Amino acid sequence: MNKLFFALGVSALSPLALAKPTIVTSISPVSMIVAAITGDKAEIQQIVSSTASPHDFALRPSDLRKISNADAVVWVGESLENFLEKPLKNAGKEESSIEWLALKGVELHNFGEEGHDDHGHDDHDHDEHDDHDHGEHDDHDHDEHDDHDHDEHDHDHDEHDDHDHDEHDDHDHDEHDHDEHEGHEGHSHEGVDPHVWLSPDNARVLAEAVTMRMVYLDSANAEYYKANLAAFDKGLSAKDDEIRHSFDKVSKVPYIVFHDAYTYFEEHYGLNNSGEVSVSSRA
Repeated sequence: MNKLFFALGVSALSPLALAKPTIVTSISPVSMIVAAITGDKAEIQQIVSSTASPHDFALRPSDLRKISNADAVVWVGESLENFLEKPLKNAGKEESSIEWLALKGVELHNFGEEGHDDHGHDDHDHDEHDDHDHGEHDDHDHDEHDDHDHDEHDHDHDEHDDHDHDEHDDHDHDEHDHDEHEGHEGHSHEGVDPHVWLSPDNARVLAEAVTMRMVYLDSANAEYYKANLAAFDKGLSAKDDEIRHSFDKVSKVPYIVFHDAYTYFEEHYGLNNSGEVSVSSRA
């Protein structure tokens, strides 16, 4: 009789009740932070692969299905993934999405700004994080900034791409299969610089926002997510200190870059960028 009751109880559990929250992410840097918080408690589905560029990306039908079925969508913002703005609105996901550039506490820079004094969202309302123990921010473990190279985040996230088998029906979109940096040549360097993941402080803000959302979606595992947030912050702080120390003797040495994409990193560590140069076939 006990076995019968147990069998009935198990059969009464719907697949929905047993399913993990599904979090759709836009690009690899976002996925890395989301994964650090969610661990094995959520299914992460990344839209733009590490070999594609968000600047000229076009959504496939399978991507639209992911967005429609997602419990939350985490993206950088319109200045990087403008292809997501309308689909999020059409799917009614604006309220459940996390837009990194719009979060309070995120430091923003504009392309070409002098001295990078124009910071955004400095009026961070920390009350929104009241459910966090900010003391636990001393405990994060995160490797995303190990090299702080802009390409560091382009490592392969194939493990997330495997969740949606429908997307294999759309592999005729070969135009997306190129290096992410190739797309930078065609996009305008005006307005807000979207490369916010190159700032450890901005990474921390997103991690806190993801933690809050996961606690809301899956309160049974609230302590798990908060512990992961603490581990994330501890590792991030340690790596931040290590990188800052490595620049002690060279931070004032001038240098040039071939792509204006490192402002957040340069400002955080006080580096002396003398300017950007580009190679043009018309020169």
